[in-house]
Amino acid sequence: MTWNVFSSAGDLVCAATTFVFNRMGVLKTGTKQYNLVKAMETQTCVEREEWQQTQDAIHDGILPSLEWLDAIANAHFDETRLLGGDETKDDTTRHAGRLTVHFPTSSAPVAVVHASLIEDGDASWPAAPAPDYITPSLDVYHLGKDHNLCEARATLLSKSLLLSGYDAQSSPSPRERKRLNSLVELPTILLEPLKSEDVSLLWKFRLYIVKDHRFFLLFMRQVNWQEESVERKKAESLIADWKPIKLASILGCLSYHFQGVKVIRQYAIAQLAKQPDHLICRCLFFLVQATSYDDPNEMELGDFLIQRALGNWEMCSTLWWCVSVQLQAQMERVKGGLTIENQFNHFIVQIKLKRPDFEQRLITQQRFAKSLREMSLAVTTLHGSRTEKIEIISKRIEKGKESLCSLFTAPRAKATRQLSSSPPEDDALFAPTHPSLCLTQVDPKSFYIYKSANAPLKLCFHSAQASLSQLNKPKARKGSLVGEASEAAVLTGVALPSDLSVPSVVYSPIGAASHERQELSLMFKANDNVRQDQLIVDLIAMMDVLLQKDGLEVGLSPYRVMGTGPNDGLIEVVPSVVTLQSIQGGIADYLRQYNSSPDAYQKALDRYARSLAGYSVISFVLGLGDRHLENILLARDGRLLHIDFGYILGNDPKPFPPPMKITSEMIVLLGEPEGEHHLNFTTYCGGIYNVIRKNADLILNLLTLMVHAADLPQLAAPDDQVDPRINVLKVQERLRVDLNNVQATQYIQQVVSDSVGSVFTNFWDVLHVAAQATRA
Repeated sequence: MTWNVFSSAGDLVCAATTFVFNRMGVLKTGTKQYNLVKAMETQTCVEREEWQQTQDAIHDGILPSLEWLDAIANAHFDETRLLGGDETKDDTTRHAGRLTVHFPTSSAPVAVVHASLIEDGDASWPAAPAPDYITPSLDVYHLGKDHNLCEARATLLSKSLLLSGYDAQSSPSPRERKRLNSLVELPTILLEPLKSEDVSLLWKFRLYIVKDHRFFLLFMRQVNWQEESVERKKAESLIADWKPIKLASILGCLSYHFQGVKVIRQYAIAQLAKQPDHLICRCLFFLVQATSYDDPNEMELGDFLIQRALGNWEMCSTLWWCVSVQLQAQMERVKGGLTIENQFNHFIVQIKLKRPDFEQRLITQQRFAKSLREMSLAVTTLHGSRTEKIEIISKRIEKGKESLCSLFTAPRAKATRQLSSSPPEDDALFAPTHPSLCLTQVDPKSFYIYKSANAPLKLCFHSAQASLSQLNKPKARKGSLVGEASEAAVLTGVALPSDLSVPSVVYSPIGAASHERQELSLMFKANDNVRQDQLIVDLIAMMDVLLQKDGLEVGLSPYRVMGTGPNDGLIEVVPSVVTLQSIQGGIADYLRQYNSSPDAYQKALDRYARSLAGYSVISFVLGLGDRHLENILLARDGRLLHIDFGYILGNDPKPFPPPMKITSEMIVLLGEPEGEHHLNFTTYCGGIYNVIRKNADLILNLLTLMVHAADLPQLAAPDDQVDPRINVLKVQERLRVDLNNVQATQYIQQVVSDSVGSVFTNFWDVLHVAAQATRA
């Protein structure tokens, strides 16, 4: 903007020139003063004003102060001042006066937006190819005090240019390649969006990054899927050319991020279909929750799981219980469960039509769960002490007076002896926790009631491992179950899929050979939601698979948990274990008792060191709380394991809990710090931590699938006003993905050291023992 002063004769006497917007693109406000320069020196004034503004910007802190650069700039300023003359000597010879300008004030800054940087017909600038879509308006941005209109406009224009195919075949420079590598290494959970220049970089080199599967999820999250546009069409056209994604990215594509994005979910399901059955079984608990993001009319993921499970009994049984429990939980909370309800009903129809043998097995499993509920209710209504109740129920089982006993008839027990060579009976009882194990008999003397507020029950069953080929082989239909079965034997809901067989048993009891007749001990918990335990145990099982794949055998014991209702479930009881509380002060004596030879004892110590490291690191990563000596068990062969996961993700009923539950006795057993077992323990901690960190995206994406599970309040977001991944972020923070392997090893070893030295570790154990003593 220029102000000109003319004489009465019309001659230009003096002028003042300035810019309405400052260097940051914001409209000037308030009162400003400018020198009126004589006409012959107007150009000089403009040139001098530029360097003066630069000097003012440095002084005001707009430009950062750099000592070496300031020296060069000041020398240039002095030179410019000399060329223009010393204004302090004869200021009046050039300045004809001062002009005061009052700019308007506003509570919000006003920024400049250039409608067009190139005038029509201006041949001095190379024109870019015309965009083949209409540039979206600026209202797609949430404009406010933290947004720059110029930057928003530039981003849209830049994306328009990139989408037009301009320079799409180019390869990134070394600097751009380095930036792309840094983007793909970003943490899985980002609460802030990427910078506009990073998004532009991904779009610019989209044909380059399709060669790397790691970029798929990152790139697709930058696409606006909510409206039909060329941006969406371009992204869809890239999917077929992208290098096939891994399981972690598949799970990310099935999360709430892409709810309603059919093309992404279909691609993810197509990639999931290439995964083996045993891996899908490991993820079923999480995948069932992900079906809530399906289109109710399409049921993409739900239909895939159903069709896949129709050819695999283990998957069918697991899917049935996961789906039915989730549906009941949603119905209890009076929430919209249309998708899961449709899936449940579709499951019933498919299984009746295609696998009536599977239907009969599921009916028997339902009768099994019902009989356990009745037994648990009977325990609560009986009068007397806990010991007296155990004796009464044991005698009733022995005399066959419990409804559970009707599931174990003599002919049926005889038929199960030939399971390895002949198909099982239609109504054979297979354990919901271990679908390949046929339960043949219940041991009355094994009945037990635990010391707990909800009085969990324990029973031991004789079982036999069924042949996988016989389990999955379809049987000829004897008659339609629809309309012919009694009302009590009608399957009350579920849906399943495909004809792919499992190469090996997915769920085997801990400590038993799959080819032998074996015992299976199960705990039934009533009036208790076991889904949180199921979540953690399934994560531990997945981590165990990842560790073994990386060559680390740490002796984890991921026992099985299966919910049979929204408020009850079955838990596998690990055989031949004791609580650390029961052998407090005598861990070494206990191990020597069952490992008497020096060689056997050293092997037991090695298993102890491995499992202690494994569970310590995992409990830290998942933030397992309420750790005490009653829920840490020790097996006879030296394996240590944790149970009872009522508090997760940093939640704990006690204040100031240590990051890991490691008492001084647990660590002293390993010997001197320079000894073999102690050094192995610290080495295992670092190795286990780094393997889990390497697979952080898989663990975090599994947890992200569960962020809207209403019956998991410690994982789900507290309300709709915050990012639903806010609790999952706690796991990412504990994984320290910002560190390299060496730094991470040092970090986890320091956490171990802090845990052993915690003053609260033994204090809370004493209080817990006192609380347990007050129970009957």
